[in-house]
Amino acid sequence: SDTNDGSSQFKKDATFHLDNPLAGVNGLANSLASHNYPGLFMLRSGTVVTLTQQANSAAYNAGATWLISPR
Repeated sequence: SDTNDGSSQFKKDATFHLDNPLAGVNGLANSLASHNYPGLFMLRSGTVVTLTQQANSAAYNAGATWLISPR
């Protein structure tokens, strides 16, 4: 579901965990892996972010790697 309906399914679908970066140096970046859909990662392409099946390419790995900065 795209809308938070308060269900346990939505909570599972909206949960991600930090994974080792698919590109870059470990400790400086992470990839955001879906908790409920193994093998799917948050992928950015320009200004669009999608949940996409992992692909073995440099472009995918770069788009699915995020710099995590503390506030």
